[in-house]
Amino acid sequence: MRRATSAALLCGALVVAAACGSGVDGDTADGGGSGADRPDDASGIEAALSIVPATEGASDFVVANDIATAADAAGVTAPGPGTDDTALGDYFTAISGSDDSPVAVAPGELIRQNALDDAGWRAELGWAPVDLTGDVSAGEPPNHLQAFFADFDAAAVDDAVHTDPTWSDQLEEVTYDGLTYYSWGEDASIDPAGLSTVRRLGESARLFVDEDAGLAYWTRTTELMEQALDTFTGGAPSLADDPELGPMAAALDDLGAYSAALTADAEAFAGGGELEPYDAVATGAAVVDGQPRLLLVYANPDEATAEANAETLANLVANGASSANGRPWSDALGAGEIEVDGTLVTASFPTEDGRLWNGIIVQRDSLLATR
Repeated sequence: MRRATSAALLCGALVVAAACGSGVDGDTADGGGSGADRPDDASGIEAALSIVPATEGASDFVVANDIATAADAAGVTAPGPGTDDTALGDYFTAISGSDDSPVAVAPGELIRQNALDDAGWRAELGWAPVDLTGDVSAGEPPNHLQAFFADFDAAAVDDAVHTDPTWSDQLEEVTYDGLTYYSWGEDASIDPAGLSTVRRLGESARLFVDEDAGLAYWTRTTELMEQALDTFTGGAPSLADDPELGPMAAALDDLGAYSAALTADAEAFAGGGELEPYDAVATGAAVVDGQPRLLLVYANPDEATAEANAETLANLVANGASSANGRPWSDALGAGEIEVDGTLVTASFPTEDGRLWNGIIVQRDSLLATR
């Protein structure tokens, strides 16, 4: 198989943005929850959602990755700072569904390119993509939140942002509700003179890093950053509190997901399909006994619809085909499990393609399409 380049492995090989069993803990810096009803022992996809503010449009598309768990399943270890490009490329290739790897994470927009410029990232922000144990992104620009999980060094971050020759002259430190974040430029602005390793278009940004929580927020607007901080401190609800996305995230964790895409925009899948209309849907990826698995979760309006969609899904997998490429699902998926729990349908199927979870939601394939 042809080896992917840095840009391809974090962008071309996976076409959606990207949390987080071993990569994400369930507690914030002060030990509290993000959102009023956040479970103290939350982990994985549910924990990733618990630090995302429940702002308008955030639930339309959410992608979360547990990079640490994916790397473990792929049998690789993240190299340390200063590693050469070859070692970095081998690591990113292994977790991105290339070279027959069983895993395929889908990283956030910020880190999809220039991942091999380790020194450039560290000079600009004090950390680099290879450091990440997980990430989650939600919403659409300019209200696009990206959060990253890692063993951040706050002193290194502070030194980098103050000495970066391209953006330090626009740097401001803003205090909000007792927390301090970094701010560059006007909301959602572009500075053509500010092209850099991290800012490929010269984008303004807001950055918050909490070393104790192992969390960083990256936004393009002040309002979204401060909404995120409200959720971080437990003063505002999170997507884990969402009545549709929250239970789906918990179900994905039960299925062992290391990556997942969730959406409450069910209308995007309406028309031309066989499933009955549902309220929300999620796809995910897991590795069980070395075997990649495709995960599906449907949040239905009632139990009757859940039962009907479970039956339809079983028939689609046995007798249907991909609407994107015409391949029979029985060729792409092995014998799996479909379960109904109230209004929730969950499914897990073995597959040889660890990237399938990503492709079917982007292509609105027949396993998701409704009448």
